[in-house]
Amino acid sequence: MSNLIPVGTASVSLALLLGPALVHATGNFYLKPHVGASFLQDTDINQAGVVSAGADGDGEFDTGWAAGMAFGYRYGNGWSAELDWEYRTNDNDSIDFSDGTSFSDGDFSSNTLYLNGYYTFNSDTPGFRPYLGAGVGWVEEIDLDLESGGLETSYSSDGDIAWQVMAGVERDIADNWRLQGEIRYSSIRGVDLDAESGSGKLKDVDYDATVLSFAVVYDF
Repeated sequence: MSNLIPVGTASVSLALLLGPALVHATGNFYLKPHVGASFLQDTDINQAGVVSAGADGDGEFDTGWAAGMAFGYRYGNGWSAELDWEYRTNDNDSIDFSDGTSFSDGDFSSNTLYLNGYYTFNSDTPGFRPYLGAGVGWVEEIDLDLESGGLETSYSSDGDIAWQVMAGVERDIADNWRLQGEIRYSSIRGVDLDAESGSGKLKDVDYDATVLSFAVVYDF
């Protein structure tokens, strides 16, 4: 009879230790809408046939926003994978070229489909779990609109390759529901943007962004 107390105590202690790990021990699908603030880095721009051939430029951008939807699967061992579509846009602050031409209106936007992988860690704090992730993406469209004096010229590309890394923390908020907060760095490098009308081109444009996002996840 005396052995029952240590055994019972050990069982309870083991359950408390393994509890966080066993909450999602079986696999499940999930949907994840997300929205956030987008901070786009300054970029150098080389142009051909735009204002004057070979004129160099640089672009600065205002804080923008990003939104998307992911469909994924958690394997029950900490790993998960998802397909994630994201739209991101930032208004132009100033885009200045070496020939004196300047644009202060317009925006720089993208549509990208990512394949992401995550690893979620167990935590000593009940309900909170940190995670890390990385992804590779296919750019459906990336588009830079330059506006000046009421006139707009658009330059775009598609089929480029993107990559990103992520870190965040999630919290269970109800049965089958989680809330995530995340910081993400994504990059599309050396893009050539063709004029949508005419023969101009913007060459070797980098599209590097940091996004602070929030997501509500539904597990099913």
